Amino acid sequence: MVLMNVSFSHTASTTKEAKKAVEQTMQQILKILQEENVKDKFIKTISLNYDVEYDYRSGRRVRLGQRAQQTIVVIINDMINTPEKFSSILDKITAIDKVDVQDIKFDIENKTELFKQSRELAYQKAFDKALQYAELS
Repeated sequence: MVLMNVSFSHTASTTKEAKKAVEQTMQQILKILQEENVKDKFIKTISLNYDVEYDYRSGRRVRLGQRAQQTIVVIINDMINTPEKFSSILDKITAIDKVDVQDIKFDIENKTELFKQSRELAYQKAFDKALQYAELS
């Protein structure tokens, strides 16, 4: 599976206008994810911020407007059977203006069997060490 953070922000005259622009971007992203069959339970907002945006010109702070920013985490499953799904989603999302995709992580969805194998290997290694120590003593 793939986990990725998608961030988007907009600056406008008012917080309400900036918030509306962020909501429109979110709707674009949700539409892409729905078209790619990503279930809602694999899309979560992890941060939402509203700030005053400033710029510094000639040593002075100048107010540019209000900025709204949202970051979501998207999980894309079944990469083994549909490897093209991730690149398709990534291409479509990054085509949206003012969207950043960060912290892309590849992982395994169900690790239960791997943890079981790991414990078995660790046990076998410890057992082999114990036998070696017994022989050496």
